[in-house]
Amino acid sequence: MTWVLTASFISSAVYTPIVGRLSDLFGHRRVLVATLVVVLVGSIICATTTDFAFFIIARVLSGPASSLYALASSTLQHHLPARQMNRATALMSSCLGVGGGFALLIAGAFGGGDYRVIFWFPVACAVLALVAVLIAVPPARQRRHGTVDVLGGFLLSAGLVLVLLPLSQAARWGLGSARSLGCIVAAVVVLAAFAVVERRMSSPMLPLRLLHRPMIVATAIAVLVGAMTFVPLVILPILLQVDPPLVGSGPASPLVIAFLYLFPGTIIGLVGTPVGSRLIQRVGPRGALTAVGITGVVGASLVCALPVTEWALIVGPAVTSIALYVYYGALPLQIVSIVDRGDLGMANSLISLGRWVGAAVATASTSLVLTTSGPGDALTRDNFRTAFVIGLVVSIGIAAIGLVFLRGRGEDMSLAGPGVNGRPVPLKALPPPIGDLTTDIVVRDNSTANVGEGVDHD
Repeated sequence: MTWVLTASFISSAVYTPIVGRLSDLFGHRRVLVATLVVVLVGSIICATTTDFAFFIIARVLSGPASSLYALASSTLQHHLPARQMNRATALMSSCLGVGGGFALLIAGAFGGGDYRVIFWFPVACAVLALVAVLIAVPPARQRRHGTVDVLGGFLLSAGLVLVLLPLSQAARWGLGSARSLGCIVAAVVVLAAFAVVERRMSSPMLPLRLLHRPMIVATAIAVLVGAMTFVPLVILPILLQVDPPLVGSGPASPLVIAFLYLFPGTIIGLVGTPVGSRLIQRVGPRGALTAVGITGVVGASLVCALPVTEWALIVGPAVTSIALYVYYGALPLQIVSIVDRGDLGMANSLISLGRWVGAAVATASTSLVLTTSGPGDALTRDNFRTAFVIGLVVSIGIAAIGLVFLRGRGEDMSLAGPGVNGRPVPLKALPPPIGDLTTDIVVRDNSTANVGEGVDHD
C-alpha cells in the first residue's frame, strides 16, 4: 500500500507542471478535456481491477487530477475580468472545500470495506466535470505559437521523481541512507541539466520569464502551505491508531474517526474563501498572506499547547483550515497580477507543484519524528505534540514571508512583477480577458498586443 500512495503522490507532482505548460500552448479547454479523460480511465481501472500492478498503473494515470484546480484557475483568469474574479474565486474555492469535505466522509464511510467502491465516486465526478467543460468552456480562438519541449519535460519529470521518492520513503529508507542520498545527488545532476537545456530552448517547458522575484516568493509560500495542509493529515490517522481513547468504543475504525475529526475544519474553513479574495483586494498580498500565516500559527498553537484531547484535535485543524481557504481565495487574484496571461497555466501549475513539494517535506518530517522511538518503545502523545510543532514552524514561516518579502497594500499589488508588459498592475487596472477582445483590437492596441498576440485564450 505504501507504493500505491507513493505512485499517486509522485505522479500528481510530475503531471502538474507538464499539464500547465500544455494548457498555455494548446488551450485550457483542450487540456482540461484530455486531463479529465485520462483521470476517468484511471479511476475506472482502479474501481474494477483486482490486479495490484494494474492498480498502481491506474493510480499513476489518475495523477493529472491534481492539476485540475490549477487549470480551472487559469481558465477563470483568462475569461473573467478582474471585477468578477472575486466572486468566481470564492465560488471555486468553496466548491473545493465542499468536495474535500464529502471526500473525507466518503473515504471514511467506505474505507473499511472494498476499497474499489471508493473509486466510482471520482468516476462520476470526472464524467460530470467533462460534460460541464464541453458545455460551458468556450473553444479557443487562437493558438499560441510554440512547440512541446519533450527533453525539458523528461528532465523535469525525472528530477521531480528523484527528489520526491526519498521524501515519500523517508520513514522506511531514512534520509541519510545510501538510496536516499543517491536519489538526491542524481536529482541535483538532472535538474542542473534541465536548467541548461531550458536556457537553450526557444519554447522551454519552464519559461525563464517566470523566474522573477514575485513568482519565486509565491512558490515559496505555496511550499509552506502544502506542508501546513499535510501535517494534520499525516499525524491524525497515526495518532488515533496508537491512542484508542481518542477513538472511543464505537464500531468505527481509526481511519473513519480521523476523517470525522478533520471534517468540521473543512466546513468551517469555507468562510475563509471569500475573506481571502477580499483581503488581497483591500490590504494587498502582504496583509492577506500574513493573515494566512497568523491564523495558521493560532491553529497549530492550539494543538501544541493544549492537552491532546478530542476538542484540541478538532479546533486546531479547524482554525488552520480557515487559513488554508483564505490562501485559496487570495491565490488566483495574486497570480493574475504577477504573470502575463499567456503564462497563467504554467504559473498556476508551479504553485500547485510547490504545494506538492511542501506536502512531501511535511510527510517526511512528521514520519521521521514519529519513528524516532526504539523498537520496543510506544509512541506517546508527547511525540505527536512534537510532530504538530512542524505545522507551527511552517505557519510562522508563512507569516514571516508575508511581512518581510511582500510589500504594499490595497490595489497597489506591489508584489506584482511582469503582470502586463513587464509592469506591476493593480487588479482593477488589468485589461479585460483577451478572449473577449476581437483580433483587430489586439493588433491595434500595443498595450495588449504582446500579451494576446498568438496566444490561445481558451
